[in-house]
Amino acid sequence: MTDDLQLFFRKMAEEEAEAGESADGGTAGESTDNDADMLANVADTTPAAGPILGQEGHEGSEAHRSGGSGHSGGSSRSHSRGSRSDSRKKKRRRLAVLLVVLALVLVLVVFPVIAIWWYAHMIDENIAMRNAEAEAALSGPEPNSGSAFYALLMGSDRRSNKESGRSDSIMLVRVDPKRAQADIISIPRDMMVNISGGVSKINAAYSYDGAAGAIRAVSKFAGVPITHYMEVDFSQMVALVDELGGITVNVPESFSGGNGGGSLKAGTQTLNGEQTLVFTRERYKVQGGDFSRAQAQRIVLTAIINKILDQPVTKWPDLVRQFSKGLSTDMSVTDFLSIGQKFYGKSVTLNTAGCPSYAFEQNGVSYVGVEYEEWQDMMRRTDAGLGPKSTIDIPEPQASNKKLGAASNAESPKDYKELVNKSLNSNSVIGNE
Repeated sequence: MTDDLQLFFRKMAEEEAEAGESADGGTAGESTDNDADMLANVADTTPAAGPILGQEGHEGSEAHRSGGSGHSGGSSRSHSRGSRSDSRKKKRRRLAVLLVVLALVLVLVVFPVIAIWWYAHMIDENIAMRNAEAEAALSGPEPNSGSAFYALLMGSDRRSNKESGRSDSIMLVRVDPKRAQADIISIPRDMMVNISGGVSKINAAYSYDGAAGAIRAVSKFAGVPITHYMEVDFSQMVALVDELGGITVNVPESFSGGNGGGSLKAGTQTLNGEQTLVFTRERYKVQGGDFSRAQAQRIVLTAIINKILDQPVTKWPDLVRQFSKGLSTDMSVTDFLSIGQKFYGKSVTLNTAGCPSYAFEQNGVSYVGVEYEEWQDMMRRTDAGLGPKSTIDIPEPQASNKKLGAASNAESPKDYKELVNKSLNSNSVIGNE
């Protein structure tokens, strides 16, 4: 409530108190002007120790005993009743005004606040992760501190239950509110790492230990603390993209008849929800295989973020509602809106890249190996806020930080240069998003 409204209500309360005192005869030393007039009239027809208001019968008796006429007492009673009647009318008018103002406050202030709270609470209930172990695995700067932080984005496609418990995509996102910058890096789901003392693919960490396991595995691999976690069902993007009126992307290469269930031509175009899903699924009929699919997912995520930031703030609630249908996270609606407001209206920088890596086979199992030196260089540049693909000199704090991009849990060969040249790798994709 504003200061002006508070002052208004205070003034109304004071006037109501004064009106009530007038109707009841007032308190000692606090009579109104009407009270003073009435007392003066009574004083003309009574002794010095005259009657008090509200004792009309006694007034008439005293006037009779003092030789006064009955007419004088009747006039006094009539004047007293008229004054109280006027006071009551004023009180009713003031009460009516007060009720109108209260109604306006309810309609314009209280009800909208309650509606917004209810809406946010409903969405928070839908997206809440409710995983104490996962939340315990998160660390980093305090919420809303304005400092840069890392978030883990796990993507799944629930068109079947064949790979339930494993994620189709893993993205490490560095968000820098002060610079209005976000860096999105794909980590191959088949990356060979050590999980619980055994060799496995990094997306199996979720199968073993849920969200907490995924957070710990990626945090070790990247050498950074992870502050927030999000699980996104890519199949839910259809409604979101359609709500946005489609997204404009540059499809790197044409494909048809693959696992995506559709066809697209290369080039810049606006995709609807179904076409977007086809684009993010395809990995059989594209040159880079799973590396190309990860590239498509980064392209789509970037396009969605840009389109959302271009929307008027009034449309954000509907977009949040659509996005929340396929989302599980430790973050609240307030967190998302707070971050969004820091980016809104600014020139936003979105950088994307894939973890430098390559495909290889060991004991009949397909894996992806990390290019250790290149990965460490990428993470140091990212942490410095330079962007994962920059060529600027890395500042000393990051250059000397051995944890950044150390891939301490990686199990792929340390001597990898020849393997990269002989196989499909992260540079096999067409185009550069």
